[in-house]
Amino acid sequence: MSPILIRELFKYAGASIIGTMLHYGLMVVLIRCFNIDVLLASTAGAISGAITIYYLNYFLTFQSSKKHLYSMSKFFLVAFMGVLINAVVLKTAMVYFRWEVLTAQVFATAMVFFINFIINRRWTF
Repeated sequence: MSPILIRELFKYAGASIIGTMLHYGLMVVLIRCFNIDVLLASTAGAISGAITIYYLNYFLTFQSSKKHLYSMSKFFLVAFMGVLINAVVLKTAMVYFRWEVLTAQVFATAMVFFINFIINRRWTF
């Protein structure tokens, strides 16, 4: 792998970690401090995290110059596709390979991470 690709991969992972921390942090604050419903709090956290990940990848990881409407719509399409891939991989690993749920989820998350990185790198940004 080229040094640029490795650097982008680590930045992409960093953006994902930051976005996930924001997702969980906001969710916890909304639930514990404001008594917001769990599903609503998680959704708000997920949206906040996804927007954060988008901007970090746009500006820092890929240093894109594409119009935001163009790249953001692609980013969220890729994210939605990732949710579908996650569901298929998770179900397949649990039903056909009889993996425990946590093992299956870690595997599915890794697959989605790398697939989304490749698509976002080549198509979105």
